[in-house]
Amino acid sequence: KYREIMPNADKSDVKKKIATLRSNYQREVKRLQTSKLKEPALYYYDAISFLCKNDREYDSQDRVPDLNEMEDVSMEADNIESTKIINENESDTDCTILTAEKKFIIEFISLYRTLPALWDLNNESYYDRKIKNKYYEVMRTKYREIMPNANILDVKKKIATLRSNYQRELKRLRTSKLDEPTLYYFDAMNFLRNNNSECDDQDPIEDVNETEAALVDDSSDEINDSEDDSVSFVHQTDILLYTDEDTQDPIEKKFILELIELYRTLPALWKKKDKQYHDRELKRKQYEILLTKYREMYPNAEEKDVRSKINSLRTNYYTELKRVGTNGSSNRYYFDALSFLRTNRTLEKVQKVTMERKRNTIKFTPPKSKLNAAQCVILADMYKGFPSLWDETDIAFRFNNRRQETLDALHEEFNNRCGQNLTQNELRKEIARLRKICSHEKKQRLLCKQENIIYKPTCVYYEHLAFLEVNVVPFICPICEKIELSLDKHKIHLASHDGSAPFKCPICERGFQASTNFTVHLRRHVQDYTYSCEICNKQLPTTTDLKAHMRCHTGEKPFICEICGKSYRNSSQFSTHMHCHDDKPQFKCDHCDKAFYKKIVREEHIKCVHQKVRDKICPICNKAFKSTKHLRQHKEIHAAEKKYVCRICGKRFAQYAGLSGHVKSHGTTLTELTTKNTDMP
Repeated sequence: KYREIMPNADKSDVKKKIATLRSNYQREVKRLQTSKLKEPALYYYDAISFLCKNDREYDSQDRVPDLNEMEDVSMEADNIESTKIINENESDTDCTILTAEKKFIIEFISLYRTLPALWDLNNESYYDRKIKNKYYEVMRTKYREIMPNANILDVKKKIATLRSNYQRELKRLRTSKLDEPTLYYFDAMNFLRNNNSECDDQDPIEDVNETEAALVDDSSDEINDSEDDSVSFVHQTDILLYTDEDTQDPIEKKFILELIELYRTLPALWKKKDKQYHDRELKRKQYEILLTKYREMYPNAEEKDVRSKINSLRTNYYTELKRVGTNGSSNRYYFDALSFLRTNRTLEKVQKVTMERKRNTIKFTPPKSKLNAAQCVILADMYKGFPSLWDETDIAFRFNNRRQETLDALHEEFNNRCGQNLTQNELRKEIARLRKICSHEKKQRLLCKQENIIYKPTCVYYEHLAFLEVNVVPFICPICEKIELSLDKHKIHLASHDGSAPFKCPICERGFQASTNFTVHLRRHVQDYTYSCEICNKQLPTTTDLKAHMRCHTGEKPFICEICGKSYRNSSQFSTHMHCHDDKPQFKCDHCDKAFYKKIVREEHIKCVHQKVRDKICPICNKAFKSTKHLRQHKEIHAAEKKYVCRICGKRFAQYAGLSGHVKSHGTTLTELTTKNTDMP
């Protein structure tokens, strides 16, 4: 049955699952008996209630050591009591069933031992997230030998379980007369013995309930409510794991809020500046007041229970505060009710600890340089004088050929000025190094800005690099604070907020959605073409334009109209022609009722007819014309060779109109003459 949802399950998995269901049911029964709650929160409570009459037999049921107890229990309830019931500290008789699994656990622990960055606080890589994540990937690969679908979170849970069991066994050996441990992997984990005092600082998911218990045990006389404890916990906890304070029961929610409100009225328990904060006798009396309230829901509760509950609420509050920040909001129902704790110095310490941890995670070692600090300053100042290499608002910035020319000039000038003999590749590396330094300083500055801390550059000559901040990562959106690692992606994201085009031409203000189209457009403006025709040497901006131009020489017209049979060299002419068949001109004149199929024709119409502008000047005779077409026809008069030839008498004419009039003297027309020549074999 279990394999319907867990295809790879075996008998031990089934036994684990049944044991989990049974233990959760027993806890729910106990909770209902010791509180005033009437409705169970466990969804399968009624289905498993047949065990109610079997209470005595329950304690004698066979248990299978749960090698993955946290994976199952975390889905349905906290894991403390389940750990006690389904423990890995079982007798040798029960453990023989899982000899192979025991062997795997020992191998798993041995692998963990070889990765000290995961457990040794004195290791240099302990606070390096990237290295730790790589090591967790190694652990996950091993763990998938028995749990094929396991993820890194499952690995962290498993490690936390093994560590918790080891610590409990170690404590039991110290407080009892037993000499031999019963935990079969106790010796394998002895490498943690010297790390015992710092065991709570480990990176795997911390057991919040276990932390609460430890806090209670360590403060039987007086719970230490100082801010340092809260800060310490926030510093330790990297992944938030909520406890039973996140209940969905409305009655219990209301009770917790009332308990917090009562706690707020007793400042000697939480406000360090209160005069009576260090008065232990008064604080005990105030805990008795809280206990009276707590017994309304839990009649059999003791003082240590209410202390544990308050400490748990405080711990979760500070953890959540660290996660959302000082100005953030939380969906935890009692988060706002505990906001009075923000008045403590704890908040400042939380921010300081968080800031220090963030700053420490940004470890940066600049690449080695062949230049000294003074030469780096000179290079930075010279680099600033060539904006086409770094300023995206400069038109030449998007042209590879222009940037290469600029780099050649910078290379020669820098070597001459500093007396260096750097190759161009070495100069590129030096520039890349300066950009990396600037990027690192930008990250640090933004981090300090978020935490309201004064920014102090770590690079001695950073003021000479500050101009590069506009062109180095990270790029942060001022609206939603999203971070992009590419300038073009950043511009596209900014445009998504207002629906504008991300790339706008600084000359004509035309917008583009793609940076490649924008670059081609800029090339047309400055006539910086990188392709040329091999026949006529005409310069063209793209390979597409070059292919279209070559059809002028080959006479190829691949775009054919299926309606009239006309053919065209390029798709734009063909598309314009197809609109003629629809008889729906798209471009209408703003001054008259005329409409045109081409935008450029409409613009010429407005200029020539309505504005009467003659801005096309002949460079030879200075005669002015309304359009480029008329100027081109006029220039044919000044041509040294008359290109229009009569096919009957061979006479030549400068313009088409002259040839057309001459042919009529032969008693025919150009159209008839062309048709006859076409029909000849």
